[in-house]
Amino acid sequence: YFNVSRNNGVTWNSKATQLDTAPIGNNQFLTPVISSDKTGKVYVAWLDNAGRAVRGEVYAADGTFDVFFNYSLDFGKTWSDEDQRIDTPQKYVNAKDISIDSNEKGLVYVVWADNSFFEDLTGSSDIYNIFLNHSENYGRTFIDTESNARVDLGVPPGTTAAFRPRVKVDNSGNVFVVWGDNRYGTNDIL
Repeated sequence: YFNVSRNNGVTWNSKATQLDTAPIGNNQFLTPVISSDKTGKVYVAWLDNAGRAVRGEVYAADGTFDVFFNYSLDFGKTWSDEDQRIDTPQKYVNAKDISIDSNEKGLVYVVWADNSFFEDLTGSSDIYNIFLNHSENYGRTFIDTESNARVDLGVPPGTTAAFRPRVKVDNSGNVFVVWGDNRYGTNDIL
């Protein structure tokens, strides 16, 4: 759900807006993150286990969490009618640790940790990598939901448990991602 105050938090809209399209009460949702700009664009991403029709019955929870997104172009007054799944739909994905940022030129970046890349090779749910997807048109569409970009490069398959990524993008289009990683046997910031 989303609500907005237009007077520094003194009052709020009388009704919150549901941002996801899954039926109420059937699924679990985690970690909503939000980004906005001064021109009224508001972006929200979250994790949910609804599955959507891509991986079975419509809204059938499958025990994993996927990355979903919705946007408003008018200071949160109206939202897209459909949320978008922006992680890789044909793969088993168990996403966690989501982060979002945007700039005033229409770039929206979402990063997360998930274990889909090595799941088939190792069978280990402890192996997580950092993935990113982005929009160049104010969240209307995302670039690649078939093979999201892996960010934590330089690690042999099945050797790291990356976690808690954070993303920032500036108005020049530079994108910065930082995360925790145990690739050297202890937790480090990369």
